Amino acid sequence: MKFLKTICLLLLVAGIAFCLLPYHMEFTGYVLILVGAGLRICLWLFTKGLKLLFGLLLGAVILGTVWLTGSMTVIGLYGSFDATLPQSEYAVVLGAEVQGDIPSVRLQERLDRTLKFMEEYPNTVIILSGGQGEGENLPESHAMYLYLEAHGADMSRVYEESKSRNTRENLMFSGDLAEKLGLDRKKVTIITSDFHLLRAEYIASSLGMEAGSVGALTKDVFFRLNYYVRETFAFVKAIVQKTIAS
Repeated sequence: MKFLKTICLLLLVAGIAFCLLPYHMEFTGYVLILVGAGLRICLWLFTKGLKLLFGLLLGAVILGTVWLTGSMTVIGLYGSFDATLPQSEYAVVLGAEVQGDIPSVRLQERLDRTLKFMEEYPNTVIILSGGQGEGENLPESHAMYLYLEAHGADMSRVYEESKSRNTRENLMFSGDLAEKLGLDRKKVTIITSDFHLLRAEYIASSLGMEAGSVGALTKDVFFRLNYYVRETFAFVKAIVQKTIAS
């Protein structure tokens, strides 16, 4: 029993630490706190002889853990494959955090993959999508534009969409821009981080788009696991939004 109490305490401390880290790791922290608190309450119920409540709560904790682990596995496996659509006339590069005016590590990974994609498909129009968020000195789309330009990309086929605030708007507004350029908005290739592919394609399908995807490898495994946790809950949110919209 003492050992289990120690495990619960470690989970709670680790969860609080994750929440305090300045690396957008709050979701992982919340999950650790929830599991730790749930197990601690289970122990308390067991010691009080409340076996029915103990069993129900322990079952909920176990089921939640299995669901989260399974979802993270699916997201990870899906992100390890590219499903590009060479017949699409344009590709959307989804924005991510800009630190001042410098693309974050995650965004640089997406842009490096974009540079490679532009070499592979020299006739595909590239739309950089992302507005200006808190703490950013310029829109994400323009920070991406400057990065590609500095790395020798052919900027004659690169366009900016600088108003979007989330993935759904990224795809909607980029589709609008593609249509204005005389392109088929219904067929799109999405370039984003590996952990983001599944949700991005799901949102695209909810908008009536036929989407393929190109994943940028998240090199840091520690951060990748954190993003898997966050994407699991973000995907649930996307499903709810689609249900409400329909």
